Amino acid sequence: MKRHGAASSLCDEVWCAIALHMTPGLPARMSPLARVLYAAVRTDLLAENLGAYSAAQRDGILATWPRGARFKERMIEAIGRGVAHRPSTTFGTLSADVLERVDPEYCRMNFCGLILGSAWKD
Repeated sequence: MKRHGAASSLCDEVWCAIALHMTPGLPARMSPLARVLYAAVRTDLLAENLGAYSAAQRDGILATWPRGARFKERMIEAIGRGVAHRPSTTFGTLSADVLERVDPEYCRMNFCGLILGSAWKD
């Protein structure tokens, strides 16, 4: 975006919206862009608020951006490929669910285990 002359503040807003787009609760307290992206992704992936769109609107969207065969499975695979090289960044995110499903070697970090395994002595 910067290469195309976008202001730093807009770049920061877009970065935050993308970073938080699947984090429940946070986008609602952020920018309008973060709220819209969050709602759009949840509609696209989870069919949340699908009833807010008429059948004609849904048909028009799907005609422009078809989901294709096995969209759901392909989406999970794509997310998995996107985070496979950085599994530690999935801690506390929905991407951990994805890696757990697509990578048999993935071992999810556990917050309780981190607390209980800390160096603090009781």
